[in-house]
Amino acid sequence: MRMLGSFRSILCSAALVLPPTLSVSACSYHLGRPPLDAGFRVGEVVAPVVQPEIADVLAASLASALRRMDAAGDRLLDARVTRADWVPTAATGGSVAAWEATLEVRYTAVLGGRALDSRRSTIVAGGSLDPEALDALRSDTFQALASASADEAITWFAYAPEAP
Repeated sequence: MRMLGSFRSILCSAALVLPPTLSVSACSYHLGRPPLDAGFRVGEVVAPVVQPEIADVLAASLASALRRMDAAGDRLLDARVTRADWVPTAATGGSVAAWEATLEVRYTAVLGGRALDSRRSTIVAGGSLDPEALDALRSDTFQALASASADEAITWFAYAPEAP
């Protein structure tokens, strides 16, 4: 009987403590991300690489990510493409069956001097495509990589803590 009494006291203690704890937890829980103190705008985008459209695609991807994430503001965010490769990775019967696309970008917040290095890579199948179709595949692939890189950069700069 003594054991039943101590179990009952534990249940009563839990009944007294649990509801306030849950209500405090529920009140402190908020949906989404915290509001931004200051936003960004696209600064200089430099792409000294062979892929001709990379700078335009990256600038457009950054602007789109800023709008989509409500992170537009006055602070400049520069981007420099450090690598944009499109290399064959597999061949069958004398023709290339797959290509690896790699995009590396260094983002720098002009005010504050914070920097982020982003690297995105993917392998796409491109067996027996004519040159125009291969150019379109390359362009679409780099556009997807630039968009993913821009999303990562905007999220990082907008929500990462400032350096002391």
